[in-house]
Amino acid sequence: MIKKLSVLALALVMMTSLAACGGSKEEPTTKTTEPTTKTEEPAAGALKDGTYVGDGPAGEWTDKVTVTVAGGAVTDIVWDAVNAAGDTKLTLGDAYGMPWYNHSKAMTDYVKAGNDPATLAFNAEGKTDAVSGCTVSANGFVAAYTAALAQAK
Repeated sequence: MIKKLSVLALALVMMTSLAACGGSKEEPTTKTTEPTTKTEEPAAGALKDGTYVGDGPAGEWTDKVTVTVAGGAVTDIVWDAVNAAGDTKLTLGDAYGMPWYNHSKAMTDYVKAGNDPATLAFNAEGKTDAVSGCTVSANGFVAAYTAALAQAK
């Protein structure tokens, strides 16, 4: 009797599983969604072509962001930092003691993808979890980027 109930229960579970996996005859629809943090830059042509440098707050290392504008749109962004001796983190490379280039590239790629850095939330150390690969303090980047972009308007 227990074997019969077990077989019956197993059959019921299998039928339920197969019914749940059955496909619908409706054609699938493709739906695309836009990211909600698009960069709020002026319309195409509204930025003046050129190269602009913005500085973040001064400190042991001062963030510097260079923004290149061509055809009225941002075409390149470079994030670096300079100390009082004039050394830059990108120039120092591995001698700086951490892979600064990776953090810089992650943040600039994030912005080049159309994300507005002004929408990032930062913790007390100035770090954000929103940008994969950028685990350093980045609030200075936002200030420097904003300053550089303001010059292009």
